[in-house]
Amino acid sequence: MTESPQQSPADVDLLGLITIAFSNKLLITVCALVFFGLATAFAFYLKPVYRTEVVLLPADEEAQSDSLSALAGQFGGLASLAGINISGDNSKEKAMATLSSRSFTLSFIREKNLMPILFANKWDNEAQKWKPEDPVEHPTEWDAFKLFDRKVRFVEEEPRSGTTLLAIQWKDRELAATWANELAARVNKQLREQ
Repeated sequence: MTESPQQSPADVDLLGLITIAFSNKLLITVCALVFFGLATAFAFYLKPVYRTEVVLLPADEEAQSDSLSALAGQFGGLASLAGINISGDNSKEKAMATLSSRSFTLSFIREKNLMPILFANKWDNEAQKWKPEDPVEHPTEWDAFKLFDRKVRFVEEEPRSGTTLLAIQWKDRELAATWANELAARVNKQLREQ
């Protein structure tokens, strides 16, 4: 008696797979068409989100760049050995902190009256009031800050160039560009005044 060798799951016959695929070609075609149709419908259903990016270079950094580069060239090695940073990144850190701060963001939201825009689904534009009658269900300034901070405004440091990037993502491209430009102008003005 000779035993027949058993096939392991790894020993799959390519010809067998092709035969199975051809025998189920109708099922495979229907599944592919259904998934293609769902993906196409989903793509048309989604609303576009526009992203506007502004590169920020703090105002006082431009004036100090020549003197700082000369100073860094002379004393940079000695200062780095002592653990001292003389690169002038303090204004960049101030700009990032200011842009991300709650008070700066809330003053922008209040002055531009962005609550009805940020929460358009809860705002009745004709009656100029919030849709839910219960004031407890109305969005608060804290809700507006969280939404703006997490889903609308992004502040990032570009490691290669050392600049600050302000990005606004919103459904309306004109509003996204306007908000990004106004935030950049406000932060520059506030840092100059300080």
